[in-house]
Amino acid sequence: MPPDSLVIQTHTPNVLRDLALLIELNKKCKLSIQITAESDKENDELQYYQTKERLRHMYSIESRLNALKRIKEAGLFSVGVVSPLMPLNDPSQFASKLDKTSNFVILDHYLLGDGSGGFRTKSRNYFSEPLPSILLNNNQDEWNSLDKFNEIVAVFRKVLGPNKLG
Repeated sequence: MPPDSLVIQTHTPNVLRDLALLIELNKKCKLSIQITAESDKENDELQYYQTKERLRHMYSIESRLNALKRIKEAGLFSVGVVSPLMPLNDPSQFASKLDKTSNFVILDHYLLGDGSGGFRTKSRNYFSEPLPSILLNNNQDEWNSLDKFNEIVAVFRKVLGPNKLG
């Protein structure tokens, strides 16, 4: 017997491989599919970040947004997750793209995160060096603050409205 609700969280568009199965599952439980898109910057821009190893996405942001759109069009509940929030070229435009592709958007800063106080993001487990150092060393230190996060929240609320952002 399926659960009352099920959340699938991924960083990839590969969830589309099982779209037909997910549509069937959605008939039996409340299904939410969440895809992470940390930034609007694609790999061609990230290559200029000075890091010990090349900073890059495994899957393009565009492919993830397209997956969210297809999920939404299939009648499933799609959630765009901006986590951890990375520098954005155009916060308003990125929020607009998420608005078109997602039923809901979650915006998260590594300082708030999963309750670890940013420990995971500050560690070397996910990046070649701690994320705060990457941002600092690339003249992006303002993105290490909750002030910048709150600024982005305000932009996203303006675009998405108060009921579509968490």
